Amino acid sequence: MHSFEFAPKSRQVNLRFPEPLLAAVKARAAATGMSYQKFIRLTLEAALRAPGPGASRP
Repeated sequence: MHSFEFAPKSRQVNLRFPEPLLAAVKARAAATGMSYQKFIRLTLEAALRAPGPGASRP
């Protein structure tokens, strides 16, 4: 799978998070030195790369 990070951002998504979850995301992002939006994108991309339910395993 390729990285989506440098692809043009052409779509907007609005999400609602519980306040404690958003605070935790922002804190983790700040600890890594990136914006929370970028942190969420990279976290979603990592989740897509990880084997999930129904994924074939060699």
